[in-house]
Amino acid sequence: MAHISVVRIMPEIEYRHPTESDVESMAKISNDSRAGLPSQRMVNPDEMRVETFLDSDYDPEGAWLAIIDGEAVGHANGFVDQARLAYGLRDSYLYIEIMRNHRCDGIEETLLEKSLDYLVGRGVSATQIPCYQIDSWKKKLLENSGFREVRRYYEIVRKGNCEPEEAVFPKGIRIEHILIEDDIENLSSRIVDVRNESFVDHFNYAPVTMDRFKNFFEATNDRFAVTFAVDDGKTVGFAMSEDRQPETEGRDVREGWVAILGVVQSHRRQGLGRNLLLDSVNWLKSQGAKRVLLMVDAENEKALGMYKSAGFEVESTEILMVKDLL
Repeated sequence: MAHISVVRIMPEIEYRHPTESDVESMAKISNDSRAGLPSQRMVNPDEMRVETFLDSDYDPEGAWLAIIDGEAVGHANGFVDQARLAYGLRDSYLYIEIMRNHRCDGIEETLLEKSLDYLVGRGVSATQIPCYQIDSWKKKLLENSGFREVRRYYEIVRKGNCEPEEAVFPKGIRIEHILIEDDIENLSSRIVDVRNESFVDHFNYAPVTMDRFKNFFEATNDRFAVTFAVDDGKTVGFAMSEDRQPETEGRDVREGWVAILGVVQSHRRQGLGRNLLLDSVNWLKSQGAKRVLLMVDAENEKALGMYKSAGFEVESTEILMVKDLL
């Protein structure tokens, strides 16, 4: 029998900068690309718009779409955060997602190269991108492009129906429970203030801005609550909880997230962080969450020990990858 060779016809690919009319396609790419990853959360077009065109630091010149037969199949973005520059950090962020049935056609390499060229032109010294350990196509792409691992983060989960302990806060601490939707602007400002003070000594820290929080809260379909710990009129700790609505989860089991947990340095080692955690877990379970998750720096042994003592266990690993540009 004669040997029959099969010639694969490569599609014609157009690369262009996105416009605001592309946000629905950009959200679709992100959701398809990240399907199957741990705790995948569906991004809606309004959230994608907030993360791009409504962000004061977003520059469409650093972003690219890959188009095949009129359909956007890949999206990359090189992003320079002015707050990090003002803080003295000369680095940047990179984002790249490709729809699953369009990988290995050279699209990801081209998109990555175009966004890196933009960042080099901005004069930043490095760029960073998180990548799940099991996200093999992205990890391989980044390694082949000169990125290196600098940090690991554990995604940890509290499963099952076992009731958590009740929170018992230190004497003199006043607790405030508030739904963020009730006062988005004022709460965004307050969260940013205590977040920046709480995380100033953490790895990869830079201040965050109020507008970024406010715009996200206005765009999301999920419900957020915040618990503030107040001592003598000063906010000294907080936990922000995300109740993921079933229609945005893309999974069978409803999840809740302890999105951010922080305590200012003067009030650590008093049990405040652990009780803020328990308070957040109890609220999420009261909303119907069957799994409660959070992300923790793998090198923060004290925090990791606290979470494990509250019933959490490591489920997956995210890797922070960095590439030097200068």
